[in-house]
Amino acid sequence: MAKDNTRNTLAFQTTTPINIKGKLSKRLMCVYRTVGCAYGQCTMCDFAHYADPKIKESNLKAQHEESISNLRKGKYAQFDLLTLGNFFNDNEISPKIRRYFLQTLSKIKTLKRILIESRRAYTTADKLKKCKSYLRDDQILEFALGYESSNEYIRNTILKKAVPEEHLDQSLKMCKEAGVDFVSYVLIKPHHLSEADGIRDSVDTAMHLFSKGNEYGVYTRICFEPVFVTYETPIEEYWKKGEYIPLQFWSTSQVMINIAKKLKETNTEGKLFIGLSDENLSSERFSQNCGVCDLKIKSEIQKFNGHQDIKQLNKLYHCCKEHWKKVLKGGENIHEYVDASSFLGMHHVEDKVRIACKNFFVKKLSQNATIGISLEQMGKCTDTIWHCSEKEQKGYYPFMDKLNTELKVVQSNYNEKDIQISETSNKLKDLRIVDRLKVGMVMNRGGNLVTINPYLLTRKNLPIKELKYGKELKFPGKLEDLYKKSLAVRICTKD
Repeated sequence: MAKDNTRNTLAFQTTTPINIKGKLSKRLMCVYRTVGCAYGQCTMCDFAHYADPKIKESNLKAQHEESISNLRKGKYAQFDLLTLGNFFNDNEISPKIRRYFLQTLSKIKTLKRILIESRRAYTTADKLKKCKSYLRDDQILEFALGYESSNEYIRNTILKKAVPEEHLDQSLKMCKEAGVDFVSYVLIKPHHLSEADGIRDSVDTAMHLFSKGNEYGVYTRICFEPVFVTYETPIEEYWKKGEYIPLQFWSTSQVMINIAKKLKETNTEGKLFIGLSDENLSSERFSQNCGVCDLKIKSEIQKFNGHQDIKQLNKLYHCCKEHWKKVLKGGENIHEYVDASSFLGMHHVEDKVRIACKNFFVKKLSQNATIGISLEQMGKCTDTIWHCSEKEQKGYYPFMDKLNTELKVVQSNYNEKDIQISETSNKLKDLRIVDRLKVGMVMNRGGNLVTINPYLLTRKNLPIKELKYGKELKFPGKLEDLYKKSLAVRICTKD
């Protein structure tokens, strides 16, 4: 019974702002649970996770009823009707069900545009015409193709899409004949591409698609998909080895900025859309920045989907953007990593230790340098402060918030190589697991660990950096005043 109930529920759904040809609107995206994709060879896709070979038409209708209910309640203007494979594969979605889906959608007065997607092999002009005929005259039907990249090697060798260039031309020709708008999915930074190459490929692909759309006289828009790491796929293997890192939000924003510049537009009026959901398939192995600004920058990019104002993207800033700029120029090696002991050491009860730790961070700030820390060690810092009194926390957090805004601190998850070194290196075998992990990460990444941990400081065969004691330095401007107030918190441990 539990499986039967699951078959009646959507695989995934989300809502976002969207811009429909210059008008700010609301979008509902629903992924229908189906028998799955008949092709199933794309290296970045894990929709098979949701597939069920026992799905029946009754299950699809039940899922659709859920979509219809949500569409009516939310008064959405855009509906992305997605399946786990291909809308036009009759073995996945029958002609009867296609008609049922679209005819019921035609009755929702607020709904202005419906997107469906399929591989070229299952799509014909006649199918597109029939689907369009089921809708109201004032509704727009969009056909979406997973073209992904104009680079044939990336598209068909790396991603294994099996989409020759003629599929794009054929799709546009069919859309023109059927009076249907065209949408192309474009991946940002597939595996094997650097951050800079990922940006460049997405921009080149977008301009190629717009040129093709103009050539065939078909309205074309692009849905960008920043690549995330899905389970049991080749991209997950590269991620585990530390050979793939999802792109930064700055790169996604830059793709939009670069395209608008080439189009000579300050507002792209719905031509561009950024998918910022991982459909619950990656466990948050997705785009990120430094860990401090992620939610804010992601939220602003999501808002862009609605307003399409490039100036708003240009205004986005956090200090970690400087590190990202260096990454684009060929990479910026992080030479120094801190742990919870040195980070919290700025508030140590012993003034000698406190000053040494504080001076390190003052110098890094003045040098505009980038330092690293594992998310696990940053979490340990947060946990320690949470155990302080409310009064102490109120004195501490204004300083820490401003420091995180001005100092470039890159927070990172442990990758497969970090963990492998922590488990296998003879140099680390007698250390606690928490120490093996943080030192293993630093060893793998070619840096030094700045710590006040007394046991680690005795290990001369490890990349450990001891802090220098000296006269107390001051943070610039208001930060020093906030630091003094934050000393309501004093830490006694060196661990």
